[in-house]
Amino acid sequence: VQSGQMSIQQVLDVRRTLELRTAALAALRRTEAEGACLTGTVARMFDAIDAPEQLRALDIDFHEAIAAASGNPLYAMLVQSFRVITEQTWHIGWHSRQTPENRLGHIACHGRIADTIIARDSAAAEAAMAEHFDSAKSVLLNAGIT
Repeated sequence: VQSGQMSIQQVLDVRRTLELRTAALAALRRTEAEGACLTGTVARMFDAIDAPEQLRALDIDFHEAIAAASGNPLYAMLVQSFRVITEQTWHIGWHSRQTPENRLGHIACHGRIADTIIARDSAAAEAAMAEHFDSAKSVLLNAGIT
């Protein structure tokens, strides 16, 4: 997927649909190792709060790990297909979250997603992922991205 083919909001709409489903499935199907991977990734995200390039890579890895934990390789392929556009747009969202509290909240949202997947609560995992994507959409809209 390349950014010139569609708007960022269109991409987020499709990603949101896919990733709500992958979060719900991951809660039902994840292995212990996949759960530990999610927890470890979130911990590394908190450690990388002052290293945006590292944090961006961890954020993308987190979403791809959830898709892999869904147990459906097609979901993993689809989520991975958004890597290039996410790498291009991630900094817009990060810079729009200007305060340390907003940035920590963004990472904490990933923690809530991981916690619900680890708890095997598919409805809560889907809700946490919805919260994450709704926040991302709002931040990008506030930054003038349509």
